[in-house]
Amino acid sequence: MIRSDVRAQFLWYLIVGGLAFFVDIAAFVALSKSGIPWLGASAAAFVIATVANYILSYRLAFLRGRFSRAGEVSRLFAVALVGLGLN
Repeated sequence: MIRSDVRAQFLWYLIVGGLAFFVDIAAFVALSKSGIPWLGASAAAFVIATVANYILSYRLAFLRGRFSRAGEVSRLFAVALVGLGLN
């Protein structure tokens, strides 16, 4: 399966999401152990994981196409802010 196949993109999307989850947890643990209060560590880890998610999605899961890089990043962080609020 190649990346232009929707099934392959979905599989890579799931893999990237799992990796971003582990980045989030690892960053939170590292930041918490370094003395940063848990709320700040959680927010910073979320941002780090969101950046990792974007980079991995860009490299592994999805083909470029409909939106400019700035459009992609702005949409990603708009959704991520909602996720941060829920977190």
